[in-house]
Amino acid sequence: MTKFASSILIAAAALTAVTAAYIPRDDQECASFEGLLSSSNPQFSCLAPFGKLASVSASVTANTTVTQAASALDNWFTEFCAVPACSTDTLNQVVNITSGCSDFNGTNFAETYPEYRELFCLKDTTNNTFCTTEALSSGSNSTDTLGDTSSTPDTNPEDILFFLALGASGSDTCNECTKAQYQVAVKFGQTDASGLLDQCGANFVASLNSTTVGIQQTAVTESKNGASSITPTSLLILLAVSGFWAVLL
Repeated sequence: MTKFASSILIAAAALTAVTAAYIPRDDQECASFEGLLSSSNPQFSCLAPFGKLASVSASVTANTTVTQAASALDNWFTEFCAVPACSTDTLNQVVNITSGCSDFNGTNFAETYPEYRELFCLKDTTNNTFCTTEALSSGSNSTDTLGDTSSTPDTNPEDILFFLALGASGSDTCNECTKAQYQVAVKFGQTDASGLLDQCGANFVASLNSTTVGIQQTAVTESKNGASSITPTSLLILLAVSGFWAVLL
């Protein structure tokens, strides 16, 4: 099984975990969160993409090709990045509503959501592919199928973004997406690029802060309820699982 095939299965499991199928119906707090995913209240429109993840997981089968799986993820990223970002108030309400839900850690979700959103919404316009999907599929044949899906692991709902980032790690790419992702790290205070020196060379490292070519941040940032907050702790988690912890130290 290719690296992408393994990664996509992990990602699909994490994606599915946040849907109703993984939320106990007899748990009032969990059921309340499920209701937010389909709420008509504009305040919770940022959560709507999470309510549609079951279809992404359903599209991933043993006969799914790398290209098809990448397309499914890209389509979801497109919708995820197109809705206004969840505000601090909205994320706080998710935390409060899910405080008694054993299968969903609203606090972890609220803390990691802003950082993962910015990372996942970076898009390579030269091939119309999100940088995360590009990293996942690097080194794989587009016609490869995913093969046996019977070992797909179960995950907790709060792991959804964690596993997507984990799947994109270790790609060892030195391209414009890498620059853009590094610049996201710099934005949040991580400026040591010494690890990239061995991986990509001095010339590439010297260009890390230059304007990226063909990379677009597609995340819609406007929100009627204010901007989302960012915490240093969750940023370190993000950098660790997205592969930057190893190359920045």
